[in-house]
Amino acid sequence: MITYNILPGTVDVSVVIRIVDSTDGTPETGVVFDTAGIDLEYRREGAASTDITEATLAALTTAHADGGFLHIGNGYYRLDLPDAACATGAPGVLVHGVVTGMVVIGCYIQLEGFVNSVYTRIGAPAGASIAADIVTLDNFIDTEVAAILADTNELQTDWADGGRLDLILDAAGSAGDPWATTIPGAYGAGTAGLLLGTTIPNAITAIDDLLDTELPALTTAVADLPTNAELATSQAAADDATLAAIATLQTSVNTIDDLLDTEIPALTTAVADLPTNAELATALGTADDAVLTAIGDLPTNAELATALGTADDAVLAAIAALNNLSAAQVATEIADALGTDTYAEPTGVPAATAALATKLGYVFMALRNRIDVTATKKTFYDDGGAAEWEKDLSDDGTTYSESEGNAI
Repeated sequence: MITYNILPGTVDVSVVIRIVDSTDGTPETGVVFDTAGIDLEYRREGAASTDITEATLAALTTAHADGGFLHIGNGYYRLDLPDAACATGAPGVLVHGVVTGMVVIGCYIQLEGFVNSVYTRIGAPAGASIAADIVTLDNFIDTEVAAILADTNELQTDWADGGRLDLILDAAGSAGDPWATTIPGAYGAGTAGLLLGTTIPNAITAIDDLLDTELPALTTAVADLPTNAELATSQAAADDATLAAIATLQTSVNTIDDLLDTEIPALTTAVADLPTNAELATALGTADDAVLTAIGDLPTNAELATALGTADDAVLAAIAALNNLSAAQVATEIADALGTDTYAEPTGVPAATAALATKLGYVFMALRNRIDVTATKKTFYDDGGAAEWEKDLSDDGTTYSESEGNAI
């Protein structure tokens, strides 16, 4: 934020404000006096904000016009303030505002020496009237002038030939030049001679030594101070970094706000759908009854023992029946498997460890179904005409080779 220091009551004051994008902090360069949502204001200390009626300027060199607004460059804008903004009676003025989708970086005007400041009347409370001081000063001057006139009249009398001062000066003129008198080598404590001959020369020497040491260091320190251009560059870089951080923070806040807008209604709905205490009590009571009924329906130990005993007898009888298969029954089952039962065609590439029935199925497919043979491929099809697997072929004129079956 830019800060100005001007005298209160200054008229035709123009200030510089900056406008940046509210999302990423980049400078906004296309704002004009009637851009959507623009609202610039000023607020004097101790008062409410006052609206500024924005108006366009023909050029940056155009004379001051209240509310005049025009882009300078890099997001900085000239704004002409009404005279009431910087009138006397307030220590400072804040210039601020808003533009839709943007951030306005205003400025502050320090009104130096305003009417109510302590500088108005030295030694008196802030806000006290100076009229009484003027009367007191006038009376003091009258008294002092009268005293000066009286002394002047006395001096004029004393300067007359043979008067008091005239005789004194005549005597002093004959006494010789006091500045040509040799000063003794030593004086006692508290004497003027010690002050003039020792204390003052020593102090001058100490001051001279101090200046010899400190002036070079001070000169170096002043030379190391940054120039106005360097300060402006550093401040601009700091402003950009601050604006970028603000933009990032604003993005995070917007994301959180959007999340809350979505999740809070869903959470409210979910909480509203939770059963009440009465509904939970009813549901738990019903569940308890069902559990107790189910427990009541469980068999007793005696019933379980009887049921398990019966099951054991049936299992043992079935095992005994399996052990009593005759050779004729086994032959019948084998004949059914080979001559009666049917098997679906195998699919995919033949595996090396497939079951016997599957391996026989692949042999039958190769004998019965369609086979396509080219110079490099032999393709095997299922009963429906779909290619299932293939072999790679090669023939160098001496040896004809077929690879293992592989996927198509």
